[in-house]
Amino acid sequence: MNAFNSYKGGFFKIYKNALQDNENLSGTMVFSMSVSPDGKVKKCDFNSVDSSIEEISEKVRAYILDMNFGKIDGKINSNFLYPIEFRPPPG
Repeated sequence: MNAFNSYKGGFFKIYKNALQDNENLSGTMVFSMSVSPDGKVKKCDFNSVDSSIEEISEKVRAYILDMNFGKIDGKINSNFLYPIEFRPPPG
């Protein structure tokens, strides 16, 4: 899902802001989302969230629900499963 890559910066902005309060914050989230034919995200559920990163999960969900991928061919919702790994920069 190449269009998803254009949204990656927003995830890491949420993460970077959270690192200011907790420099040890790291972990992986796996979520599923349903995208309607008009490109809007209609649903987002977390399949798993590491407890060490759970504190930003609702901000991430809100960000996902604001995404729009543009019109998708077909008349049914498209469903995607996607992992995101949050790790502090080395050094």
